[in-house]
Amino acid sequence: MTNQQLIHLKTITPLHVGGSFERSIVDLPIQREKPTQFPKIEASSLKGSLRHHVWKNKKGASETDIATWFGEEKGKETNGEEAGGKKGEVVFTDARILFFPVRSPQGIFAYVTCPFVMERYYRDYRAIGGAEKKQLNLQEIQNQAVVTEDSHLVFSKDNKHFVVLEELRYEVTKQKDFKDWLTLLPQTIQEEVKGRVICVPNDDFTYFVKHSTEISTRIRISAETGTVEDGALFTEEYVPVEAFFYTALLNGAELLDHIEPIVQVGGNATLGKGMLQVIKGEESR
Repeated sequence: MTNQQLIHLKTITPLHVGGSFERSIVDLPIQREKPTQFPKIEASSLKGSLRHHVWKNKKGASETDIATWFGEEKGKETNGEEAGGKKGEVVFTDARILFFPVRSPQGIFAYVTCPFVMERYYRDYRAIGGAEKKQLNLQEIQNQAVVTEDSHLVFSKDNKHFVVLEELRYEVTKQKDFKDWLTLLPQTIQEEVKGRVICVPNDDFTYFVKHSTEISTRIRISAETGTVEDGALFTEEYVPVEAFFYTALLNGAELLDHIEPIVQVGGNATLGKGMLQVIKGEESR
């Protein structure tokens, strides 16, 4: 396995990785990219969660291995000796959104992406050594949605074909380049999104990722009275289930052998939140 690869992550349960409170009406928002407002998982959050996962599961990894992959703090003892501190060999990048699930009256829900996300994924795919596809045309589309021939999302009216996502309706079109782009993805993901994948305009994708997350209202119960504490009402934002992220991992081939197919990332682990399926990509070529 090569030293550069894209790793894909799918949310199995709602995901909350805490972000900035700036300009958020939610008490506990998720992490988002500053310029795009797309959901993300920061590299430091992902690295910390994976380190805990590998340490907890062991699976043949020694403390020395873990220190080599993730680094070690100065003064922390490893194998009985005081460590001088060092950086880890594995390089993590922020996990970026690839597909975002959006409700659809036809086909239950859709795996939504947009030309900007597709172009960025293609750029990252090539950056790690992926084979270049000849001149993929991933330009912005207007007032239409691109689907595949086997789409479950399409309905017809007056000899025209449409899809509906939340309250937005699109006339559908088909593009060969969209189908070619899908072949960049691991076969597992191609099979998973089959019939549900759709490309919408960039601005509409931004709207969905900003307004179609899950908002949970929570309370805190007093241990003494068993009732709700005063002022303990708060809201928490989650990336919904069925979202796909991807991250580039450098020098991580050996580490990946010690990561189970399911990992937990972010807060509320004891509530079953943040369970992610790890889909290991194909080797770089």
